[in-house]
Amino acid sequence: MGEHDGHRERLRTRFLASGGEGVTDAELLELALFVSIPRRDVRPLAESLLRRFGSLTAIFDASAAELCEIAGVGEHSALLLGILGCCRDMARSRGLAGTRLTGRGIRDLLLANLRGAERDKYLAVYLGQDGTVAALRSSSVPERPDSAGLAAVIANQARLIGSSALYLGRGLGGPGGVPDMDLSLAIGLKRELERAGIVLRDYIVVTPTDYLPTVSRLSPNGPSFRLPDGRGPKP
Repeated sequence: MGEHDGHRERLRTRFLASGGEGVTDAELLELALFVSIPRRDVRPLAESLLRRFGSLTAIFDASAAELCEIAGVGEHSALLLGILGCCRDMARSRGLAGTRLTGRGIRDLLLANLRGAERDKYLAVYLGQDGTVAALRSSSVPERPDSAGLAAVIANQARLIGSSALYLGRGLGGPGGVPDMDLSLAIGLKRELERAGIVLRDYIVVTPTDYLPTVSRLSPNGPSFRLPDGRGPKP
């Protein structure tokens, strides 16, 4: 048994004995990478991933292309990390499946999942034909998102889920209001999805200090959301 084998066995034993209690994010990532990289020290790779993305959540939200930009991450490792992210989303979805969320409920869900994000990310809340939650899906935000490309991804996911309506939240990794780009994206995205028979209920930007609906802001009769401290979207 080599040095790396001994380390792996000790880490596995500690994880099984503690149920993960006291195991660091880097060590959890190591345990996952053991599966896709059976004969190499993966600790440096786990640390590189955390340095680049900032957290396990951001790693699971990253696309395969983004993951493969990290030296040492190949197709198998990117697939494994993508599967773990999908498992997380499905487990979270099942906890909410069949729930009818009010405007406040959508707000609370998006704030809980997007506020304080280390990196920009999307969270789509897909609704079933009866208006209840059907599924949640997280993903990273491309460097230059465009409405047509994003609509194609959403429409494909909606078809697989059996959804015809959704709320889309974007968590910003830094302070500030709604960028002009997001207002334009919301208009284009709503139009593109309507062509595919899918209703975008709202596109909501969450910053560390604000919760800012965009689609409903563009409608004179759109709903008004406010944060617990009383602030709401800027007029």
